[in-house]
Amino acid sequence: MKSGKRAQATHKRQHFVPKSYLASWTDPDTPTDQEPYVHLLTKDGSGYRRKAPAKIFRETDLYTIKMAGGLRDLTLEHGLSQLEDNFMRVVREFIMPRRTLPTIPRLKLMLFVAALHARTIKMRDHHSVQWKRLLDIAERGAPEDGRIEWRDGTTDPNAPSYIHVDDIRELVQNPMPTTVPAAVNAETPLMMQMHARILCIESDTGFITSDSPVVWMNAEKEQTWETRFWGPSFIDKELEITVPLTPNRALLLRHGTPGLDYVEVPDKAMRMLNARTRHYANKETVSRLGHYEPLSLQDPSLRMSATGTSYVR
Repeated sequence: MKSGKRAQATHKRQHFVPKSYLASWTDPDTPTDQEPYVHLLTKDGSGYRRKAPAKIFRETDLYTIKMAGGLRDLTLEHGLSQLEDNFMRVVREFIMPRRTLPTIPRLKLMLFVAALHARTIKMRDHHSVQWKRLLDIAERGAPEDGRIEWRDGTTDPNAPSYIHVDDIRELVQNPMPTTVPAAVNAETPLMMQMHARILCIESDTGFITSDSPVVWMNAEKEQTWETRFWGPSFIDKELEITVPLTPNRALLLRHGTPGLDYVEVPDKAMRMLNARTRHYANKETVSRLGHYEPLSLQDPSLRMSATGTSYVR
């Protein structure tokens, strides 16, 4: 087989949560004759399994652009791999030893977080549904040439652009190559303007993670109709973005003076964050020891709100 053809057959199994990121949650007591594994629990607590990070949270050609002649464009897959490598280096060299984070390493951290937020199955399905609604409208009313006027909010309103029905259909079937880069480009600069706090804890159980690790939440508006309909956004003054980085480190982003600091937090804060991670998981959570306290986000005392009493100030 020629090398070009062989390359086309690689990278088919693509992870929506990186295996390198999940490796931090492998059980330290994995038997020496077994591949290191993590513990997976369904978010409702009804199911359990243990698997190696390389064998979970993956789908075939999730980020691949399929081209004519059977060619596969792996640009996004390779780009995400580079973000993962950069993230692991930042965690190892700065976050674990609690070193000051210069601008470039901090940018690499935010790029990874933005990508991790955008690349999950949960986000893929969300975007597919949105594009399907547009497709249904387009198929009913598109002119004979299949082109419909399309305004993306960034062009001159006096110079309309167009999108073809076939392109919308492709976005329904495979939105990731379009939505992931767009989300990373939009979210990263805004995250860089927020205050970053690294929550540190020394615990055998530690922070859990999930199949949808990045959580956006406005605890003050969580139960309002507005938030349930639109979801939290950067314009919310009380927005909190959380993501477990390792079992002993978690990132908390809030509006405020740009920068990053480290804070030692009590077990209470760990349980608060774990409740949030579990609540917003798509299907499964990941634990390094196979258990954690089954707390509910509905308990007001578990909300890591930016106003009122907080365990992470």
